[in-house]
Amino acid sequence: MCIGTKCCDWCTEVAGKYKFGEQPDGIFRRHDNCDCTIIYDGQVLRGKQNADGSRSKTWEELPNANAADYTAPSLSEEQGRAIEQRNLAQIRGLTSDRNSGKIKPKSTPVKSGSSLFNDKAKQKLYEDERIIVGNKYETAIIYDNEGKILFKKKGTSDSVTFTAKEIKSMKGCVLTHNHPNDSTFSTKDINMLRRGKLAEIRACTQEGTFVLQPPTRWHKDISTFDSLDSNYEKTFEEVFSKYKDKAAREGKNFFVYYEKAENESMELFCEKYGLTYLWEGK
Repeated sequence: MCIGTKCCDWCTEVAGKYKFGEQPDGIFRRHDNCDCTIIYDGQVLRGKQNADGSRSKTWEELPNANAADYTAPSLSEEQGRAIEQRNLAQIRGLTSDRNSGKIKPKSTPVKSGSSLFNDKAKQKLYEDERIIVGNKYETAIIYDNEGKILFKKKGTSDSVTFTAKEIKSMKGCVLTHNHPNDSTFSTKDINMLRRGKLAEIRACTQEGTFVLQPPTRWHKDISTFDSLDSNYEKTFEEVFSKYKDKAAREGKNFFVYYEKAENESMELFCEKYGLTYLWEGK
């Protein structure tokens, strides 16, 4: 459910009514100041409100809300515009003093991929990421091993499509792209790292950039997309089960831990199969 000004493309695409287990991937993710609401099994979930009136990306349950007759509040046009401007400032990195509480991967520098770029090329990469992170659709930029742009591709709210010829040209390159839903890598991202023989793939968000570099050798268990996706799902289910139990003990809805479970799953998966998983905060 959306309130205020027009929803972003990503929220609009996942809006709807679903049976649990049939909902779109990532429906429980949030971007900063998202005013959408999830009603689940009689419970109403919204983003926690910050002191300045904006909303964080962490879900909280509205304990006194009745899902049967819950109506989301509405914003005036002036209020909506004020929130929109604040969001744009945060997206562009002009203001950001929040701690999201995410489980972040290690920030240990590795001499590979973009770390081999000279200072000028690195600065250009960071500038490009600051620009595309504000897009409501995914944009990919491919750099050669010296940091020169080979080509750019514009995609949809949750993906970018490449031709076989473009993928073949990516060998040894660095691919960066934005994630409008502010999430970590998907299994399709990992597969692109493998299939394109990239030196590095990056996913920039409002708070920083996730970085992924390939293993010395791809394990046979993740040598195809289907096997990679299946093995990641197993890791996610193990982690998700842990957080679901934690939520039950604390009397919370397990969706409040969804983002943490997702990030921890990626960290464990990469550790198991020898991928280097890093975080570059703003």
